[in-house]
Amino acid sequence: MFKIIKKKKKELSIKKFFERRNKVLIKRTLGGFGDILMQRMMFEDFAKTGLDIHYTCPSQFIELVQDHKFLKEEPIELHKIDEEEFGIVYDITRICAYTESRELEKNTRHRSDIWANYCGVDLTKHEMHLTVDPECLSFCRDSAEKINPEKRPMVLLCTKSSAGALGIAKSLTNEQTRKIVEYVKSLGMVPITTDEKHQDIYSEMGVMQFTPITVKTWIALVSICDLVISVDTATFHMAGGLKKPLVGVFSFIDGKVYGKHYEFVLVQKHRDNGDWDCGPCFAFIRCPKESTSTRKPCITHLSFEEIKAGIDEAIRKWEIPINRAESLPHTH
Repeated sequence: MFKIIKKKKKELSIKKFFERRNKVLIKRTLGGFGDILMQRMMFEDFAKTGLDIHYTCPSQFIELVQDHKFLKEEPIELHKIDEEEFGIVYDITRICAYTESRELEKNTRHRSDIWANYCGVDLTKHEMHLTVDPECLSFCRDSAEKINPEKRPMVLLCTKSSAGALGIAKSLTNEQTRKIVEYVKSLGMVPITTDEKHQDIYSEMGVMQFTPITVKTWIALVSICDLVISVDTATFHMAGGLKKPLVGVFSFIDGKVYGKHYEFVLVQKHRDNGDWDCGPCFAFIRCPKESTSTRKPCITHLSFEEIKAGIDEAIRKWEIPINRAESLPHTH
Protein backbone atom coordinates (compact mmCIF):
# COMPACT_ATOMS: atom_id res chain seq x y z
CA MET A 1 0.00 0.00 0.00
CA PHE A 2 1.00 3.55 -0.68
CA LYS A 3 0.94 6.07 2.09
CA ILE A 4 0.08 9.64 1.19
CA ILE A 5 2.43 12.01 2.93
CA LYS A 6 1.37 15.63 3.01
CA LYS A 7 4.22 18.00 2.49
CA LYS A 8 4.63 20.22 5.50
CA LYS A 9 4.15 23.85 4.59
CA LYS A 10 7.24 25.88 5.31
CA GLU A 11 6.66 28.33 8.10
CA LEU A 12 6.72 31.97 7.09
CA SER A 13 9.57 33.99 8.55
CA ILE A 14 8.95 37.37 10.14
CA LYS A 15 10.89 39.00 7.31
CA LYS A 16 8.83 37.26 4.61
CA PHE A 17 5.61 38.09 6.41
CA PHE A 18 6.64 41.75 6.58
CA GLU A 19 7.43 41.73 2.84
CA ARG A 20 4.12 40.14 1.87
CA ARG A 21 1.62 41.64 4.28
CA ASN A 22 0.98 44.80 2.23
CA LYS A 23 1.21 43.10 -1.19
CA VAL A 24 -2.21 42.86 -2.79
CA LEU A 25 -2.93 40.91 -5.96
CA ILE A 26 -5.91 41.78 -8.17
CA LYS A 27 -6.56 38.69 -10.28
CA ARG A 28 -8.56 38.33 -13.50
CA THR A 29 -8.53 34.84 -15.03
CA LEU A 30 -10.58 35.73 -18.15
CA GLY A 31 -10.94 38.53 -20.70
CA GLY A 32 -12.37 40.23 -22.52
CA PHE A 33 -10.88 43.45 -23.75
CA GLY A 34 -13.79 45.62 -22.57
CA ASP A 35 -13.62 44.29 -19.01
CA ILE A 36 -9.84 44.77 -18.84
CA LEU A 37 -10.27 48.37 -20.03
CA MET A 38 -12.89 49.03 -17.34
CA GLN A 39 -10.58 47.54 -14.72
CA ARG A 40 -8.08 50.30 -15.49
CA MET A 41 -10.55 52.65 -13.78
CA MET A 42 -9.74 51.12 -10.38
CA PHE A 43 -6.02 51.69 -10.06
CA GLU A 44 -5.89 55.42 -9.32
CA ASP A 45 -8.08 55.00 -6.24
CA PHE A 46 -6.33 51.74 -5.30
CA ALA A 47 -3.01 53.60 -5.31
CA LYS A 48 -4.34 55.95 -2.62
CA THR A 49 -4.57 53.04 -0.15
CA GLY A 50 -0.79 53.02 0.17
CA LEU A 51 -0.70 49.27 -0.42
CA ASP A 52 1.53 47.52 -2.93
CA ILE A 53 -1.05 46.70 -5.61
CA HIS A 54 -0.28 44.11 -8.32
CA TYR A 55 -2.45 42.97 -11.21
CA THR A 56 -2.59 39.76 -13.22
CA CYS A 57 -4.63 38.60 -16.21
CA PRO A 58 -4.18 36.26 -19.20
CA SER A 59 -1.20 37.14 -21.40
CA GLN A 60 -3.25 38.25 -24.42
CA PHE A 61 -4.71 41.14 -22.39
CA ILE A 62 -1.57 42.29 -20.57
CA GLU A 63 -0.80 45.01 -23.13
CA LEU A 64 -4.05 46.77 -22.24
CA VAL A 65 -2.75 47.60 -18.74
CA GLN A 66 1.02 47.78 -19.16
CA ASP A 67 1.24 51.56 -19.32
CA HIS A 68 -1.03 52.49 -16.37
CA LYS A 69 0.57 55.35 -14.43
CA PHE A 70 -0.90 54.27 -11.09
CA LEU A 71 0.35 50.68 -11.24
CA LYS A 72 3.82 50.81 -9.68
CA GLU A 73 4.66 47.31 -10.89
CA GLU A 74 4.18 45.92 -14.38
CA PRO A 75 1.13 43.62 -14.66
CA ILE A 76 2.01 39.94 -14.41
CA GLU A 77 0.91 37.29 -16.86
CA LEU A 78 -1.49 34.91 -15.16
CA HIS A 79 0.56 31.77 -15.77
CA LYS A 80 3.61 33.35 -14.13
CA ILE A 81 1.96 34.36 -10.88
CA ASP A 82 2.84 32.91 -7.48
CA GLU A 83 -0.07 33.75 -5.20
CA GLU A 84 1.90 32.83 -2.08
CA GLU A 85 3.97 35.95 -2.57
CA PHE A 86 0.97 38.15 -1.69
CA GLY A 87 -0.68 38.98 1.58
CA ILE A 88 -4.13 38.80 -0.02
CA VAL A 89 -5.51 37.87 -3.44
CA TYR A 90 -8.76 39.29 -4.80
CA ASP A 91 -10.11 37.16 -7.66
CA ILE A 92 -12.52 39.53 -9.43
CA THR A 93 -13.18 37.24 -12.39
CA ARG A 94 -16.84 36.41 -11.82
CA ILE A 95 -18.16 38.92 -9.29
CA CYS A 96 -19.72 41.16 -11.97
CA ALA A 97 -21.53 38.32 -13.73
CA TYR A 98 -22.81 37.11 -10.37
CA THR A 99 -23.97 40.59 -9.30
CA GLU A 100 -25.67 41.45 -12.58
CA SER A 101 -27.45 38.09 -12.89
CA ARG A 102 -28.70 38.43 -9.31
CA GLU A 103 -29.77 42.09 -9.37
CA LEU A 104 -30.76 42.28 -13.08
CA GLU A 105 -32.49 45.60 -13.88
CA LYS A 106 -31.98 46.77 -10.28
CA ASN A 107 -28.23 46.95 -10.81
CA THR A 108 -26.99 50.54 -11.12
CA ARG A 109 -23.30 49.99 -10.45
CA HIS A 110 -20.71 50.20 -13.20
CA ARG A 111 -18.49 47.14 -13.43
CA SER A 112 -15.47 49.07 -12.17
CA ASP A 113 -17.43 49.93 -9.03
CA ILE A 114 -18.54 46.33 -8.50
CA TRP A 115 -14.94 45.09 -8.71
CA ALA A 116 -13.62 47.87 -6.47
CA ASN A 117 -16.36 47.39 -3.86
CA TYR A 118 -15.52 43.68 -3.78
CA CYS A 119 -11.99 44.72 -2.81
CA GLY A 120 -13.31 47.17 -0.20
CA VAL A 121 -12.70 50.38 -2.14
CA ASP A 122 -15.13 53.10 -3.29
CA LEU A 123 -14.00 54.69 -6.54
CA THR A 124 -14.00 58.46 -6.98
CA LYS A 125 -12.12 58.97 -10.26
CA HIS A 126 -13.06 56.30 -12.84
CA GLU A 127 -10.24 57.37 -15.16
CA MET A 128 -8.60 54.81 -17.48
CA HIS A 129 -5.43 56.85 -18.03
CA LEU A 130 -4.97 55.48 -21.54
CA THR A 131 -1.90 56.71 -23.42
CA VAL A 132 -1.41 56.89 -27.17
CA ASP A 133 1.83 55.47 -28.56
CA PRO A 134 3.53 58.12 -30.80
CA GLU A 135 4.67 55.62 -33.45
CA CYS A 136 1.23 54.03 -33.72
CA LEU A 137 -0.35 57.47 -33.83
CA SER A 138 1.92 58.42 -36.73
CA PHE A 139 1.00 55.23 -38.58
CA CYS A 140 -2.73 55.86 -38.12
CA ARG A 141 -2.44 59.47 -39.24
CA ASP A 142 -0.51 58.44 -42.35
CA SER A 143 -3.13 55.80 -43.13
CA ALA A 144 -5.92 58.31 -42.62
CA GLU A 145 -4.21 60.75 -44.99
CA LYS A 146 -4.20 58.12 -47.73
CA ILE A 147 -7.89 57.24 -47.45
CA ASN A 148 -9.05 60.72 -46.51
CA PRO A 149 -6.83 63.33 -48.21
CA GLU A 150 -9.60 65.93 -47.96
CA LYS A 151 -9.51 65.60 -44.15
CA ARG A 152 -13.23 65.06 -43.85
CA PRO A 153 -14.56 63.95 -40.45
CA MET A 154 -13.72 60.29 -39.81
CA VAL A 155 -16.13 58.01 -37.97
CA LEU A 156 -15.07 54.68 -36.52
CA LEU A 157 -17.86 52.11 -36.72
CA CYS A 158 -17.98 49.08 -34.44
CA THR A 159 -21.29 47.33 -35.09
CA LYS A 160 -20.23 43.83 -34.08
CA SER A 161 -19.40 42.59 -30.59
CA SER A 162 -17.38 39.50 -29.69
CA ALA A 163 -17.97 36.06 -31.16
CA GLY A 164 -20.43 33.69 -29.55
CA ALA A 165 -24.08 33.98 -28.61
CA LEU A 166 -23.58 36.85 -26.18
CA GLY A 167 -21.68 38.90 -28.75
CA ILE A 168 -24.23 38.24 -31.49
CA ALA A 169 -27.00 39.44 -29.17
CA LYS A 170 -25.18 42.77 -28.75
CA SER A 171 -24.38 43.20 -32.46
CA LEU A 172 -26.28 45.15 -35.08
CA THR A 173 -27.67 43.34 -38.10
CA ASN A 174 -26.10 43.75 -41.54
CA GLU A 175 -29.10 45.83 -42.61
CA GLN A 176 -28.68 48.20 -39.66
CA THR A 177 -24.96 48.44 -40.39
CA ARG A 178 -25.58 49.13 -44.07
CA LYS A 179 -27.93 52.01 -43.29
CA ILE A 180 -25.46 53.55 -40.83
CA VAL A 181 -22.67 53.42 -43.41
CA GLU A 182 -24.91 54.96 -46.08
CA TYR A 183 -25.99 57.72 -43.71
CA VAL A 184 -22.55 58.81 -42.48
CA LYS A 185 -21.31 58.78 -46.07
CA SER A 186 -24.26 61.00 -47.06
CA LEU A 187 -23.09 63.49 -44.43
CA GLY A 188 -19.65 63.66 -46.02
CA MET A 189 -18.01 61.62 -43.29
CA VAL A 190 -15.45 58.87 -43.92
CA PRO A 191 -16.38 55.59 -42.19
CA ILE A 192 -13.67 53.14 -41.08
CA THR A 193 -13.77 50.08 -38.87
CA THR A 194 -11.59 47.59 -37.02
CA ASP A 195 -12.17 44.05 -35.82
CA GLU A 196 -10.35 40.75 -35.36
CA LYS A 197 -11.04 39.86 -39.00
CA HIS A 198 -12.59 41.39 -42.10
CA GLN A 199 -16.36 41.63 -42.26
CA ASP A 200 -18.15 41.05 -45.56
CA ILE A 201 -20.68 43.83 -44.98
CA TYR A 202 -17.94 46.45 -44.75
CA SER A 203 -16.09 45.01 -47.76
CA GLU A 204 -19.30 45.24 -49.80
CA MET A 205 -19.70 48.90 -48.87
CA GLY A 206 -16.08 49.89 -49.48
CA VAL A 207 -15.32 50.72 -45.85
CA MET A 208 -11.62 50.67 -44.90
CA GLN A 209 -11.01 47.90 -42.35
CA PHE A 210 -8.00 48.06 -40.07
CA THR A 211 -7.37 44.41 -39.21
CA PRO A 212 -5.50 42.83 -37.66
CA ILE A 213 -3.94 45.53 -35.49
CA THR A 214 -2.11 45.64 -32.19
CA VAL A 215 -3.65 47.03 -29.02
CA LYS A 216 -1.50 50.17 -29.26
CA THR A 217 -2.55 50.76 -32.86
CA TRP A 218 -6.17 50.20 -31.88
CA ILE A 219 -5.92 52.91 -29.21
CA ALA A 220 -4.25 55.27 -31.67
CA LEU A 221 -6.90 54.61 -34.32
CA VAL A 222 -9.71 55.46 -31.90
CA SER A 223 -7.86 58.60 -30.84
CA ILE A 224 -7.71 60.12 -34.35
CA CYS A 225 -11.42 59.68 -35.14
CA ASP A 226 -13.91 62.55 -34.97
CA LEU A 227 -16.73 60.23 -33.89
CA VAL A 228 -17.08 56.64 -32.70
CA ILE A 229 -20.30 54.68 -33.15
CA SER A 230 -20.11 51.41 -31.25
CA VAL A 231 -22.22 48.64 -29.81
CA ASP A 232 -21.51 47.27 -26.33
CA THR A 233 -17.95 46.07 -26.88
CA ALA A 234 -14.36 47.06 -26.10
CA THR A 235 -14.22 49.89 -28.66
CA PHE A 236 -17.07 51.60 -26.82
CA HIS A 237 -15.09 51.57 -23.57
CA MET A 238 -11.86 52.59 -25.27
CA ALA A 239 -13.56 55.60 -26.86
CA GLY A 240 -15.15 56.48 -23.53
CA GLY A 241 -11.79 56.22 -21.77
CA LEU A 242 -10.19 58.47 -24.41
CA LYS A 243 -13.11 60.91 -24.10
CA LYS A 244 -13.92 60.78 -27.80
CA PRO A 245 -17.30 61.87 -29.22
CA LEU A 246 -19.24 58.66 -28.86
CA VAL A 247 -22.54 57.01 -29.75
CA GLY A 248 -23.22 53.81 -27.81
CA VAL A 249 -25.79 51.37 -29.21
CA PHE A 250 -26.99 48.93 -26.54
CA SER A 251 -29.33 45.97 -26.27
CA PHE A 252 -30.13 43.98 -23.09
CA ILE A 253 -27.28 45.51 -21.04
CA ASP A 254 -28.15 48.92 -19.59
CA GLY A 255 -26.09 51.50 -21.45
CA LYS A 256 -26.77 54.05 -18.71
CA VAL A 257 -24.92 51.75 -16.30
CA TYR A 258 -22.05 50.63 -18.54
CA GLY A 259 -21.52 54.15 -19.86
CA LYS A 260 -22.22 56.12 -16.66
CA HIS A 261 -18.62 57.36 -16.39
CA TYR A 262 -18.37 58.47 -20.04
CA GLU A 263 -19.82 61.42 -21.90
CA PHE A 264 -21.72 59.84 -24.78
CA VAL A 265 -25.04 59.59 -26.62
CA LEU A 266 -27.02 56.46 -25.81
CA VAL A 267 -29.15 54.66 -28.39
CA GLN A 268 -31.24 51.95 -26.74
CA LYS A 269 -34.70 50.51 -26.31
CA HIS A 270 -35.02 51.55 -22.69
CA ARG A 271 -37.76 51.49 -20.07
CA ASP A 272 -36.87 55.11 -19.24
CA ASN A 273 -37.96 56.13 -22.73
CA GLY A 274 -41.41 54.69 -22.20
CA ASP A 275 -41.09 52.57 -25.33
CA TRP A 276 -39.72 49.34 -23.87
CA ASP A 277 -41.48 47.46 -21.12
CA CYS A 278 -38.91 44.86 -20.12
CA GLY A 279 -35.45 46.26 -20.23
CA PRO A 280 -32.65 46.70 -20.32
CA CYS A 281 -32.76 43.59 -18.18
CA PHE A 282 -29.23 42.08 -18.06
CA ALA A 283 -31.06 38.77 -18.72
CA PHE A 284 -29.75 37.51 -22.06
CA ILE A 285 -30.49 33.83 -21.34
CA ARG A 286 -33.89 34.51 -19.78
CA CYS A 287 -35.09 37.05 -22.35
CA PRO A 288 -38.86 37.47 -21.80
CA LYS A 289 -39.51 38.30 -25.46
CA GLU A 290 -37.32 35.78 -27.32
CA SER A 291 -36.15 32.53 -25.74
CA THR A 292 -35.04 30.61 -28.85
CA SER A 293 -33.08 33.01 -31.06
CA THR A 294 -29.66 34.40 -30.20
CA ARG A 295 -30.67 37.79 -31.54
CA LYS A 296 -33.00 39.66 -29.21
CA PRO A 297 -35.78 42.17 -30.03
CA CYS A 298 -34.09 44.95 -28.03
CA ILE A 299 -31.50 45.15 -30.84
CA THR A 300 -33.40 43.85 -33.90
CA HIS A 301 -36.40 46.12 -33.23
CA LEU A 302 -34.13 49.16 -32.95
CA SER A 303 -35.11 51.28 -35.95
CA PHE A 304 -32.67 53.15 -38.13
CA GLU A 305 -34.52 56.36 -37.25
CA GLU A 306 -33.60 55.79 -33.59
CA ILE A 307 -29.96 55.15 -34.49
CA LYS A 308 -29.92 58.15 -36.84
CA ALA A 309 -31.32 60.38 -34.08
CA GLY A 310 -28.40 59.35 -31.86
CA ILE A 311 -25.86 60.11 -34.59
CA ASP A 312 -27.48 63.49 -35.25
CA GLU A 313 -27.42 64.33 -31.55
CA ALA A 314 -23.72 63.51 -31.33
CA ILE A 315 -22.92 65.65 -34.38
CA ARG A 316 -24.69 68.61 -32.78
CA LYS A 317 -23.26 67.97 -29.32
CA TRP A 318 -19.64 67.93 -30.46
CA GLU A 319 -20.16 70.30 -33.40
CA ILE A 320 -18.73 67.88 -35.94
CA PRO A 321 -18.58 69.56 -39.36
CA ILE A 322 -20.61 67.80 -42.06
CA ASN A 323 -21.63 68.57 -45.63
CA ARG A 324 -25.35 68.46 -44.94
CA ALA A 325 -25.68 70.30 -41.64
CA GLU A 326 -28.96 71.74 -42.81
CA SER A 327 -30.45 68.25 -42.74
CA LEU A 328 -30.13 68.01 -38.97
CA PRO A 329 -33.13 69.41 -37.12
CA HIS A 330 -32.32 71.93 -34.42
CA THR A 331 -33.24 71.12 -30.84
CA HIS A 332 -34.69 73.73 -28.51
